[in-house]
Amino acid sequence: MTDFKLDPEDFYLDDCGNMVFTEIFLKKRKFCCKSGCRHCPYDFGEKISPDMPTELLVVDDKGLSLEQRAEELLEEYEEYKDIIKD
Repeated sequence: MTDFKLDPEDFYLDDCGNMVFTEIFLKKRKFCCKSGCRHCPYDFGEKISPDMPTELLVVDDKGLSLEQRAEELLEEYEEYKDIIKD
């Protein structure tokens, strides 16, 4: 089993005693859990549909989701679209 340690900047306790994860921690985790976290850096509920599969929300080393990375690659290879056949 992997040891898991929270750093002080990863969370705080609110007035009711609830542990609240910070944006720092949520970015370290690299995906949206779709729980409506108070400090969600992935804009859950605003930009992310609750119906979107969690796998598409995983963030790569550049900070992009798989969906964003796919769009980036399509733009990057736009010049080759005429030679690529379906």
